[in-house]
Amino acid sequence: YVFDGVYANFRRIEVLREYDDVYLVKTAAEIAAEAASETEAAAEFAAETKKADAETDGAFDPAKAPYLEENDLIIVEGKGMTDGKVIS
Repeated sequence: YVFDGVYANFRRIEVLREYDDVYLVKTAAEIAAEAASETEAAAEFAAETKKADAETDGAFDPAKAPYLEENDLIIVEGKGMTDGKVIS
């Protein structure tokens, strides 16, 4: 989850390396760049999946959540985290 204003928002990650309790992950820009270099259709898919699709019958779908972006403020600890939860 990341801190976005007053909300906790879920972000997907693609892990490159894992060391004990540290993860090295790709950013949304890196994932989109890879997809663009593979095919134009893949680039379109990456751009679409970057946007959270809140129109899926009101249910949260983590597979459609945006990827972690550079400079996102990551929440490292919390209880009862949900996408869109107000953080006070």
